[in-house]
Amino acid sequence: MKRIIHFLLVSLLTFIIGCYVFSTAIAGEPRRAYYSEENTNIFWFLLISDVHIGRSGSRDRDNLNWATGDGPGEARQVINPKFIINAGDLVNGGSSIPWEVWRDEPYEKEWKEYREQILDPNGINDEIYTDAPGNHDQYYESKDDPLRFYRQYSIQIEPQRSWVLGPEEGIIFGKYHFITIATPDPDYTNPFWDWWDDFHGDLSDEEIDFIRNALDENKDANLTFIFGHHGLQGWGAIEGGREEFSRLLGEYGVSIYGYGHTHAGEEVPPYFVNSDSSGKFLPSLAFNVNSLWEDSRYAIIAVDNDGVSLAHVNVNQWPVVLITTPIDKKLGGINPYAYPVPASKSNPIRALVFNPNPVIQVYYRIDGGEPKPMEQVSTSHPCYPYLWQTTEWDATSLPPGDHTIRVEIPETEEFDEITVEIQSKVIPIPDIRVNGSDGPITLNQSDTMTVSVVLDNNGRVNNADWWLAADTPLGLYFFTFDGWTTNWLPAYQGPLFYLDLFEVLNMPVLGLPAGTYTLYFGIDTVMDGNVTWDSAYYDSVVVDVSEECM
Repeated sequence: MKRIIHFLLVSLLTFIIGCYVFSTAIAGEPRRAYYSEENTNIFWFLLISDVHIGRSGSRDRDNLNWATGDGPGEARQVINPKFIINAGDLVNGGSSIPWEVWRDEPYEKEWKEYREQILDPNGINDEIYTDAPGNHDQYYESKDDPLRFYRQYSIQIEPQRSWVLGPEEGIIFGKYHFITIATPDPDYTNPFWDWWDDFHGDLSDEEIDFIRNALDENKDANLTFIFGHHGLQGWGAIEGGREEFSRLLGEYGVSIYGYGHTHAGEEVPPYFVNSDSSGKFLPSLAFNVNSLWEDSRYAIIAVDNDGVSLAHVNVNQWPVVLITTPIDKKLGGINPYAYPVPASKSNPIRALVFNPNPVIQVYYRIDGGEPKPMEQVSTSHPCYPYLWQTTEWDATSLPPGDHTIRVEIPETEEFDEITVEIQSKVIPIPDIRVNGSDGPITLNQSDTMTVSVVLDNNGRVNNADWWLAADTPLGLYFFTFDGWTTNWLPAYQGPLFYLDLFEVLNMPVLGLPAGTYTLYFGIDTVMDGNVTWDSAYYDSVVVDVSEECM
C-alpha cells in the first residue's frame, strides 16, 4: 500500500512543483512572504546614505554619530538594528569649494574624521556596519586608483561585499543574503571638470560578474537585498551595466535594490526586468533613501515571515512605528510581493515600536475606525520590548478589496499606516476522485484504480500549505520531500494556481491489502507549516478494497 500511495503522491507533487516552477522565479525570492501568527521570524536593520562628512556645519557629523552611536537616545541603543548599511557618499570630498578645481589630492582629513573620530569611537566594525562607495568618495582621486582613501578608511575596505545572515548570526528561521556594490564611474573623479558625467553611475563587467557569482552562490537564500549608491532610473542613474544588472535582479528574485545619491527618499514604483531563466517579467522594488546629512532622515527595513516592510524616519524623532504584518500593498506604488489577507475572525497585526522611554499603550485602527489595543510581547520573546501585536483582528465583516491598517501611539502624532487587500470570500475548491467518483467506492482485486485531482483556486494566488495525506489501516501518513511521516507536515508550500483535472495514478488493484483507505488532497491559506483549520480547504475520497476477485 505504501508503495502505491507513494507513487500517487510523488506524481502529484512533481506535477504541482513543475507547474509552479515554470510560472515563477527560482526558489528563494520575495514571493515567499506569508501571513502567519508566527511572531519570531523577524529582524530589522537600518539604511543610511549621503552622510557627506566634511560639509559646512556639524549636521553631517552629528547625524552619523547619532546613527552609529549606542548611547541614550541614539539609534543603535534605541532601535537595536541587526546592522547598519551606508549606501555611499561617506565623505563630501571638498566638492563644495570651487577654487579646489585644480586639486590633485582628496581630502584625507574628511576620511580621518569619518573613521577615527566617529566610527571607531562608537565601536563600529564590519559585523554591525557596512559602507558602499559613492561618487563623492572618489573626488580628486587618481583615475588609476579612484577609491584609494575609501579602501584605507572605510569599514568595508573592498568596494563590493556579499554576506549572509543565518543561524550563525542568530537568525535560526532562514538565510538572508546581502550585497553592496560599487556604482561610481571611475572615469569621473573631478566634480568640476566632470560636473555632469560625475553624477551617473557605472557597473563594469567585473562588478557584474561579482554580483552574478554572489547571487548564484546564495540561490538558497530566503531573500536577497542589494545596496549601491546610484539608482536605475532617472537623474544620476547607473548607465553602463544597467541592463544586465536589472536582468539579474529579476532572474534571481532580488527583493529590494536600495540606493541613495538623489536625496529624494522614495519607493520607486516597481520596474520590470526580463528573466532569462523563466522567460517572465518579474518586478523588483527600488528604494531610495534620503540623505542623512541634508535631510536628517534614514530608513528602517524589517523582515517578518519573509515579508518586507520599510519606513523613512527623521533623525532623533521618537517614537517610531513600523507595521511588519501584514505587509503594505502600496509600498512602492504597487507592491508586487504583498499577500492578500483572509476574511477570518482572528487575523494577526504586528508592529515594531521604538522609543527611548518605555511605551505603555499601542492601538490599531481599521479604515479609521475605533482604536483597539495591541499587546507587547513577553519579556522572554526575542523581539521584546519592540514588538507589539494582536491576533484578534476580525476581518469577516469587511468587504473584499483594499482597507487601511493604522498603528498608533496615543498622545503622540506618531503612527504607521498601510493598505491591505481583504480576500474575496470565494474559496479555493480542491477535489480528489477515484475512478471518476467522489466516493465512497468499492474496488475488487480485479479492478483498475485511477486517481485524479483538481484545484479550482477561484482566482486566489496567495501562498498556501499544500497537504497530501493517506489514512490507512496502518495509521495516518503525510507525504513530504523527505518521505512519509506521521508528523503533520505539508508536502509543499507555494502560491495557489488553477490545477486542471489531472490523473495521478492508473493501476490494477491486484495486490492491495483489503481494507478502507482515505486519500486527502487539500490546502490551507496560512503558509506556516501547520494546519490552520479556519483557512483550510480539502477533499477526501474513501476507497474500500475487497479481498474478492470478481
